[in-house]
Amino acid sequence: MYVDSILIADNYAKSVSGGSTTSSAYNDALWNKTNKYTIKLFKNGSNAFAELIYTAWVQAGKPSLTSTDIEKPIIEFSENLEQNSPNPFTTHTTIKYNLTETSDVTLQIMNVIGNRVVTLFKGSQNSGLYSIEWYPQNQPEGIYFIVLDTKKLHTVKKMLLTK
Repeated sequence: MYVDSILIADNYAKSVSGGSTTSSAYNDALWNKTNKYTIKLFKNGSNAFAELIYTAWVQAGKPSLTSTDIEKPIIEFSENLEQNSPNPFTTHTTIKYNLTETSDVTLQIMNVIGNRVVTLFKGSQNSGLYSIEWYPQNQPEGIYFIVLDTKKLHTVKKMLLTK
């Protein structure tokens, strides 16, 4: 539902701004066409996030939240896929992900109907932070999905290719 609305709004905003996606005219037109459902999505996401944090706090026994209770902060790294940058993008984008242990990894780009566009990496990788550039040659503008699969994680991020 939202994908079609976003693409329609993007096309409208481009027509208003003379094709520029960096102008204030484009931003204003895009916001005017999408603000009704964008605000709703952010509100629902914010409420869900707040509920998740509260539930985790309650399940942890309602521990004190003052900084004086923390003697030595522990930073734990988890496997994750970061949002690509820049996003939206026109010529290329950087995809970063973190592995906490050696793992078989598959990193793919899928189109909006679920077809694989390209496999950026398939093989074994040691723990660490990885960065891959994607140059989408001969791909139409639109929404694409980054799919990262490891033995611990299956995660997807959405990105927008503009021309």
